[in-house]
Amino acid sequence: MFAAIRIVVLAVCCVLVGCGGDKGTDTNGGLSFEAGLVIENAGSPAWAPDGKSLLFVPVDAAAGAAEEPITICEIAAGATRADTVLVDPSGALFPKYLPDGRHIVYLRTVDVGDHFEHDVVIHDLQGGEPVVRHVPDLWTDARFQLSFDGTEIVYTVWDDGHRLRALRLSDGSIRNVVPFEADNGSLSPDGDWVAFGEDGTLFICTAEGEDLRVLGSGGAPCWTPDGETILFSKWEREDGPDLFAIGRDGSNRRALTDDAVYERFAEVSPDGKQAAYTRSA
Repeated sequence: MFAAIRIVVLAVCCVLVGCGGDKGTDTNGGLSFEAGLVIENAGSPAWAPDGKSLLFVPVDAAAGAAEEPITICEIAAGATRADTVLVDPSGALFPKYLPDGRHIVYLRTVDVGDHFEHDVVIHDLQGGEPVVRHVPDLWTDARFQLSFDGTEIVYTVWDDGHRLRALRLSDGSIRNVVPFEADNGSLSPDGDWVAFGEDGTLFICTAEGEDLRVLGSGGAPCWTPDGETILFSKWEREDGPDLFAIGRDGSNRRALTDDAVYERFAEVSPDGKQAAYTRSA
């Protein structure tokens, strides 16, 4: 079973506090995260390519959901406080490192008067000019997922039903991912399979939209780096969803959490041993 690093959004207390727990040591002798770490008033966790730090967005719980996060922070393993990576006044959601460790991709929304426009920004940590890709019709209630090779993001649109699309970061081109209704999709590490949810059911199919299989109830999936396991959220009771894992062939379905809170949007560490997720109460 995965150890869990919890990125927690609390209903009260609007101050980002230092991480807790003891320091761990990985096989290379460097610092690693200890299971049970909680970062309060934060969401959208994402691992650095080396697994030695986590990106997240601070959330002002006192301001409420209407207040758009604009800051991306990072906390290193063993650190007692986080560092600010960037501030975008137009918003900063779902930050993720590209595999090169130099670039961060995130979503921002732009108020154009009568509606909001959505852009994906590729930010260069070494000071190069950011690259902005416009993403029409992106549904912000569903996070986007970065492909394992860092070339595409997979996101949900509302087009008379949920649809999955992928945006290529290099040129901004957009393609349909599967030929049927789907949301919160995630590409397998080899790019050959797509896991997705729709209407409370978890599915998997080939990248061509074939060999569609039902994996049971659930949604918001993500893959482990070896491509053998899918983490997802599932409503087991009225007080919110828990995290589960299942083999890509539908075997070994198991619960990873069992709490009376909302637990969603897991991200698996590069070594496949830990999961960071958003927990809200």
